[in-house]
Amino acid sequence: MPFTFTEEDFVEAKESPKFSEDDFNTPPTQPAFTDKDFEPIDQPGVLRTFTQAVRRGGRQLQGIGYGLGSLAAEAVGATDTGSHLLGEYQRIQEGIKRDVPAVIPSYVEALESPGAAARYVAEAIGENLPMALPSLLSGGVGAIAARRLAQAAVTKGVERAIAAGIAEEVAVNEGKKALLKAGFKGSLVGAYPASAGLEAGSIYPDIVEKTGQKRPGVAAVAGLGAGAFDVIPSALLINRVLGASVGNEIRKGLVRRVGETMAEQMLTEAPTEMAQEIIERAAVQYVDPKQRTFSPEGVTAIVDAFLKGGIAGAAIGGATQVVTEPFRKPPGGGSDVPPV
Repeated sequence: MPFTFTEEDFVEAKESPKFSEDDFNTPPTQPAFTDKDFEPIDQPGVLRTFTQAVRRGGRQLQGIGYGLGSLAAEAVGATDTGSHLLGEYQRIQEGIKRDVPAVIPSYVEALESPGAAARYVAEAIGENLPMALPSLLSGGVGAIAARRLAQAAVTKGVERAIAAGIAEEVAVNEGKKALLKAGFKGSLVGAYPASAGLEAGSIYPDIVEKTGQKRPGVAAVAGLGAGAFDVIPSALLINRVLGASVGNEIRKGLVRRVGETMAEQMLTEAPTEMAQEIIERAAVQYVDPKQRTFSPEGVTAIVDAFLKGGIAGAAIGGATQVVTEPFRKPPGGGSDVPPV
């Protein structure tokens, strides 16, 4: 039976020495609740958080393109064009804040509940997905081109090895490994321009925003350095995608290959993203020493870069391995090296 107050209870409380007449006749100076207390909490689900993060990442990629264009224009003295492109970058950033802001801005908020942690993971994957595409695509083109160029030389090498008495299986397998090495070098060369361009296009407008100074040279140098870090995980992933048929890879099983790829990408992407964040903030501090790289806000951003880089790297690497699996395992154990 629910507990209720009767009129007798009210009278008894009013006559009690614990309460004064004012307790019953004076309205409260502050309301117990405000309208804000009844406002609904608009917290999107994990899937919606992910799709919004993908949209945000796509817009950020578009904005970086304008930032890179502004840097290039300022570098050659086309200040009007540079200012216009910088304005487009700023317009996109304002749209991101208005339309698709981060639901869980940092790992600090992610620690508040399991739901917040899940949304943080979804955002890390979603916003990094569009950003990873340029380096992977250009790196993939570089890898394929390098392997094509090396194909004839490797084939001749395999033929000579077999003629010298080396077992055909051993010679062919070594030929595959030689092609993979060529592809890995090609992926590094192919991915670097995209990686460096993305970094420079992000660093330049950040310098302008935080210091008020247009320093395209500083942004370009910082972008070249940060881009060098980014090509490593891209090249490793491309190497795995194109090289699963080498050696014992085809006998490991899908689960093991996916697990190894996820671990490899997590362990390379996490420190890579952290290093890039430090370089970007150091470039800002170089222009304006009052801007501290390792301020409390900076440390939070660096930790977030580390965590989100690792999360996104593992997820994107594993998904890439699964999606491309049918295309990387030739029927009947086929070889990239032509039969001799």
